[in-house]
Amino acid sequence: MKSFLKIVLLQALVFILLLSSCLTHKKIYTTNMFLNTFDLKIAQVRAFELSKNSKEKIGQTFTIGDGLYPNDKRFSLEHPMVFNNEEKPNFKTESNYFYTKEGSVKAILYQWDSLKPHGLIFGENYKISIVEVDTNETYKVFQEKFEDLKTDLVAELGEPEIDNSGDGDSFRKGLKWKTNKLNAYLMLFGNSSQSYRQVRLVIYKD
Repeated sequence: MKSFLKIVLLQALVFILLLSSCLTHKKIYTTNMFLNTFDLKIAQVRAFELSKNSKEKIGQTFTIGDGLYPNDKRFSLEHPMVFNNEEKPNFKTESNYFYTKEGSVKAILYQWDSLKPHGLIFGENYKISIVEVDTNETYKVFQEKFEDLKTDLVAELGEPEIDNSGDGDSFRKGLKWKTNKLNAYLMLFGNSSQSYRQVRLVIYKD
């Protein structure tokens, strides 16, 4: 029994080290992870996230919509396992893992938001301050993140289908990939009147 346990622990350690070696402090994923993630169980994902100092958000009860993950095989999914981290100096990140009761990860939703606070900020003793944001810089870093992700995905999955929408100041740039290797949906959300930007990426296989 002790020998078996040592083997399991050793395999887990090697697995985490291999994944960690693929990452930098600026990225929460790599294209290799895109293609290998669905061999993971949720317990392994949790160990990996904690190994890079992500903070787990307990008690999340939301679901992932059909527009993001069609779930054609109608898997019964548990509530997601969610982790927060940072890509300094620009982004706070969230990784959402959707998995079955058996622990098999079926879809992942990554999200990038601005790390820099702006607008009305409530401080100590109810003090309110207004923090201005460099909108041009905000737009630039989010566009660059979107383009970096697009480049990685095109290299692995080929050219995407364009799926854009917009109404006035609000817009969504969307790119979709559906292949035998992997499916992905990359989005850039924005509202120019509120200096708002957000990037989301969904990846799934089944």
